[in-house]
Amino acid sequence: MGTGDRVSDCRRVRAAGSQEHGRILAEEPIGPGEVVLRLGGALRSEPTQHSIQVGLHQHLDPGPAGGPAGPWGEHPWRYLNHGCEPNARVAGLDLVAVRPIASGEEVTFNYNATEWRLASPFTCWCGAPDCAGAISGFQDLSPAERERLRPLLSDHLLTHLPARPPSAADGTGA
Repeated sequence: MGTGDRVSDCRRVRAAGSQEHGRILAEEPIGPGEVVLRLGGALRSEPTQHSIQVGLHQHLDPGPAGGPAGPWGEHPWRYLNHGCEPNARVAGLDLVAVRPIASGEEVTFNYNATEWRLASPFTCWCGAPDCAGAISGFQDLSPAERERLRPLLSDHLLTHLPARPPSAADGTGA
């Protein structure tokens, strides 16, 4: 298996590492707001270890690694790793950059910003100043942690937050 196979979902990234410890790397610089890759797979009603929640009761499953589609599987985005300070977020079926991503940089998103409940919770050791530690899903976050993730949240999780009151800072308040 190669360590730099392009991800079929988008030519802007490539899968690297091994099937057990894979990751997705940027092939070129990607600017904030740009689509990094498009997610594809089978919709499920329950989460799996590699699925991404895309609706209240919808989880996109990339399917198995390897097989006729190649060593990374049909949808290599399955190797997107969690980051407490990610460089991308899930918006619908797109992975979108939230800050500049350099060529060769690993692409990550915050799993707590898409998943109500993870099928396979884990301990994060990313070392970020605001590392969440236990990654188990949005349901387990405090109100302050939920609010901090607001800019990264998928639409289905935004429904669990109170609407922001208008403020003078955004020009809509008193």
